[in-house]
Amino acid sequence: MKTLTTSIVALALVAGAFAQGKEQPLWPNGTPGAKGDSPRDIPTLTPFLAPAGNNSGSAIVICPGGGYGGLAAHEGATYAQFLQQHGVSGFVLKYRLGSAGYRHPVMLGDAARALRTVRANATRWKIDPDKIGIIGGSYGGFMVAAALAFEPDVFDAGINIFGVTNWLRTLQSIPPWWGSFRDALYDEMGDPAEDEERLRRISPLFHADQITKPLLVIQGANDPRVLQVESDELVAAARANGATVEYVLFPDEGHGFQKRENRITASEAYVDFLNTYLKGEPAQQQEDGGEDIAAD
Repeated sequence: MKTLTTSIVALALVAGAFAQGKEQPLWPNGTPGAKGDSPRDIPTLTPFLAPAGNNSGSAIVICPGGGYGGLAAHEGATYAQFLQQHGVSGFVLKYRLGSAGYRHPVMLGDAARALRTVRANATRWKIDPDKIGIIGGSYGGFMVAAALAFEPDVFDAGINIFGVTNWLRTLQSIPPWWGSFRDALYDEMGDPAEDEERLRRISPLFHADQITKPLLVIQGANDPRVLQVESDELVAAARANGATVEYVLFPDEGHGFQKRENRITASEAYVDFLNTYLKGEPAQQQEDGGEDIAAD
């Protein structure tokens, strides 16, 4: 009990260093398991708090894509500022990367720490501790699926935007002409010819029976990196477990959404989903375990 109390107090004290839009280390007194003390060894969290006049009390941890060589900056503050406008406080996570020598589940541990930091400081930040979700695209989408599958009691909802769910298939499907990109992923995640057991162990698809929290999946049918089947199978498996899953499939998009109308549709889907499953607006509730939308 003393250890638990000490941890909660420590997390609460972290809040004193956090300010709106200011990046701060998740572990101000030293990151456990860090391989050094450079910026790439120090996971951080940047808060974008909803304004007082438009604060639903809900919050979301944002996991930018990228995942190996670097993080996609536009998937951090851009998402957070958009969600701010809709009453959701966003917290952009800079997690540790494979290019710095880290392997899963280190990144998932960074996400869990971000959640605990937000929850421990819910009163200060005017957040409901039972209304905290997670969102991410590509590698960040994998982190969303992994968080809901491997830490099912941590986050309250998740938005997976074309995230990898089956690393064994994804790595096997990388064409040889991708060269250094393929080698980098093999180095971080494993070689499918040699590490099948580990890849199954870390792939959310094979643990979807543990997903219980509401999940929104967004996918492009023409994605060459994260195949549509990755999302199709996760959606089916989570629904078979009784989870509420909503699925938006764009038949004319790949890895990332290029068409303005599709970006608008995706953004509206994020807001509707969060309104329903974090804000708890009953008019949006689905009674049938979710729905599929083929966006044209």
